[in-house]
Amino acid sequence: MIYLDNAATQKPIDDAVQAANEAMSRVWFNPSASYSGAKQARELVENARTQCAKAAGCPADRFFFTSGGTESINTALFALAAKGRRFGKHAISLSVEHDATLRSLDELKRQGWEISLAPPGPGGQADIEKLLSLCREDTVLLTLSSVNNETGAVNDVSAIAALCRKKSPNLLVHCDAVQSYARLDFPLDGIDCLSVSGHKIGALKGVGGLYVRKGLDISPRVFGGGQENGLRSGTEAVPAIASFGAAAAHRHDAPELISAFRRMMDQACPDWTAISPDDGSPYIFSFSPGKGASEVWVRLLSDKGIFLSAGSACARGKASHVIKALGLRPEIARSALRISFSCSTTEAELCELSRAISDNLRFFR
Repeated sequence: MIYLDNAATQKPIDDAVQAANEAMSRVWFNPSASYSGAKQARELVENARTQCAKAAGCPADRFFFTSGGTESINTALFALAAKGRRFGKHAISLSVEHDATLRSLDELKRQGWEISLAPPGPGGQADIEKLLSLCREDTVLLTLSSVNNETGAVNDVSAIAALCRKKSPNLLVHCDAVQSYARLDFPLDGIDCLSVSGHKIGALKGVGGLYVRKGLDISPRVFGGGQENGLRSGTEAVPAIASFGAAAAHRHDAPELISAFRRMMDQACPDWTAISPDDGSPYIFSFSPGKGASEVWVRLLSDKGIFLSAGSACARGKASHVIKALGLRPEIARSALRISFSCSTTEAELCELSRAISDNLRFFR
């Protein structure tokens, strides 16, 4: 099996599996109780919090556990909207953001907010001039991803936020860091909330994190026993949290594979097209073989034991809104594919992929 869909989910790393097993088999107590076993469970949670916060570059007391990236994004956007609405009800973002962001903005629109989405630049990164043109005095919310989940386009959210605040002084800023967390370093300057996910870096599914800037008190979306300092009630999922801490502490060395894959495709498929920008994330690369339909390619390659995607896993086979927004030629957009790497991906696996694509081009001719 050749697995090239790590942006959808990554295989749990050994340290994360060991940490989860330890929590399930030995420290399985409710961390909110007061006896010794429960205190050990609480220690696991707090140790994981320290590890996850370090990977985010924030203090441990400003990092809160959630059920995943989607909950973190939803919590941040609705809380920041509630915080900023006394100054205005205008939010801005890019049209190529993840569905967790775009659907949250749709809900804000149903609640009376005005939402403005800027088209992306080539490759999916922010066109800063177009984004700035949307900023107004009553713009109070900006949400951007640090790395686009389909093209790997990189945005310096801190720098963009600083420019936007010159036109929108009451702006609150959220960063979707699901595809950059623990892999690429980004400053937190000017960012009010930052959302991350565990399974994207080799933790178990069902755990995520939310950074909230010091001094910013936001309203919870989940009510109950007051866990996570009141921000997210519910008994903590200690095994998943322990796995998250282990994965966050793991070294996620950036694979230097994209240049090699480009050379392979030049030789194997002369009509191929790179969709991702040259300066994108080293973990994500989108391209078109030049012929065929994306979903057909995914099935053909799957039959050969090569797993990749036609875009975000959340799209579930539907045409990608990200690819649509890039203004590509129809035959390029129709055949778009995404490969995404972990630190264990090898050049030999990409060689096998390029060879399989070359062999199957005959099918489309």
